[in-house]
Amino acid sequence: MSAENRKYILVSGASWLDLAGNVYIVPGFHEEWIQANSSLVGGLRTVPEVVAGLHWVSVVSYKEGYVEFTVDSRKDLEALSALWRFLSVNKGSWKTAFIMFLDEDGYIELSYTDAFSEETFCEIVAGRAFCIEPVPEYGEQ
Repeated sequence: MSAENRKYILVSGASWLDLAGNVYIVPGFHEEWIQANSSLVGGLRTVPEVVAGLHWVSVVSYKEGYVEFTVDSRKDLEALSALWRFLSVNKGSWKTAFIMFLDEDGYIELSYTDAFSEETFCEIVAGRAFCIEPVPEYGEQ
C-alpha cells in the first residue's frame, strides 16, 4: 500500500477509492498514476480498465464542492457501498456529486441533501431502495 493511502478522505484533485475505503492520491492524471503504479493495479492500463477490473471508483474533486465519480455499474454493490461510505464520511465537504457509470451514457447529479438517507441514495443511484452492503462503521476495522 502506498504511503499516500488514507481511508475515505476527500482530497482536492484526482484520487482512487478502493472497495475497502482506501484512497490513493493521484498527483496528476489518473492514467499517469496507473502507469507509475502498474504493480498495484495488476497491469491494468486505463481508467476504465481499473474501474471495471478492480471495481475501484475514480474520484475527481473540484473547487466549490463539486466531486465527480466514475463507477463500474449501478449493479456493482461493492463499489456503491464504498461510494456511499465515502460520501457519508465526507458530509459537509462536498455539495454536488456527479456519478458516471461505465456501462451507460450520461451521469447522475446528486446533491448533498439527497445523499444522507441510505434509501434515497440507493433510489437515485441504483434505482432501488437497498444497494448498500453491510460495512463496518468508519474506524471499526
